[in-house]
Amino acid sequence: MPAIASSGPPARRAQADDERTCAALYGSNVSGSPAPRVFRCVYDAIGLPRHQYGLVGCPSLESEPNAWSDALKQPDTLGTCITMPLKLPAYDRVDELTEEALVTGCINTTFFRPSDPSDPLSPPLVVGTNTDTPACLSVLLSSFLSLPSPFPPSAPRAFSPAAKAAALAVGGGGATRAAVHALQQLGCAPIYVVNRDEGETEAMRAHFAKWRWDVRALRSVGDAERELEGLEKDGGRVVCGVGAIPCAEPTTDGERMVYDVAEAVFARRYERRAGEAEDEGTLRLPERPVFVDMAYKPPMTRLRVKAEEHGWKSLCGTEVVLENCFAQCHLWTAIEVPADVRQKARELLEQEQ
Repeated sequence: MPAIASSGPPARRAQADDERTCAALYGSNVSGSPAPRVFRCVYDAIGLPRHQYGLVGCPSLESEPNAWSDALKQPDTLGTCITMPLKLPAYDRVDELTEEALVTGCINTTFFRPSDPSDPLSPPLVVGTNTDTPACLSVLLSSFLSLPSPFPPSAPRAFSPAAKAAALAVGGGGATRAAVHALQQLGCAPIYVVNRDEGETEAMRAHFAKWRWDVRALRSVGDAERELEGLEKDGGRVVCGVGAIPCAEPTTDGERMVYDVAEAVFARRYERRAGEAEDEGTLRLPERPVFVDMAYKPPMTRLRVKAEEHGWKSLCGTEVVLENCFAQCHLWTAIEVPADVRQKARELLEQEQ
């Protein structure tokens, strides 16, 4: 297992004439990603016109060399992004891991740091992290707070334990793990997980059990109804959810089960009771539950349609892509993307949908 990162990325701000200017997204089916357009918008706005972001097909890391491992050795590589199916296998192929990567057990982003923190010219180490978690968290917080990121320091970041706010996660891969981490940071418990692969689900549940998180698998509609009845009797309710599966017609029993269970959760009666007590400095329970689908092809996915049919508010996965880009830009350049540039990038993607 890689070492735990002793420090973050270098504090030095990127310059237009830096040698390291290239980043890319690696994985399967990456051609439809809007990330290159977002980064072009951001880089131009923050004075880095030579910086580039590309898309590279890389279906596996099993054989060496591969496109991703080769990129990590190039002197002009600024960092890399990793999507399915590479988020779990890449975890053991970096020099160090951040706390976010350690907690989720997978990575979606790499950056470089000097092997000797006191010497910026020392050989670089490859550090793996996970920006899906803060990205997913930001999208949910934006909905709950009715504010775009970045949020003011005074804004609440989590529900009170007294709110008994539960959540749903759909899937079992690296993106789902990051979503569970985001939901846990929101103060949601329990977090219900539905996935077609029981082994994958159990591996994820066992991983999070190390942190003593309340993650529960739903394996049937009956499971969901029993769990939710118990939750509701105790005064709790599911306030949000995140989907992290491709949008495709279900063809197997396991795939159909996922949609059936998700719909059973969406269909539960949600009520925010008048005068409900809230702790100061915590999130207010939403007027209706919120569902974020990390998939965005098509923008209105099957899960989003089902959620909205039952009164939930749903958000497109391009929102998560945007927040990932903002976080990755900061990691690679030490430049916090300004609020006006974020809005310009949001409008860019809205025009394309």
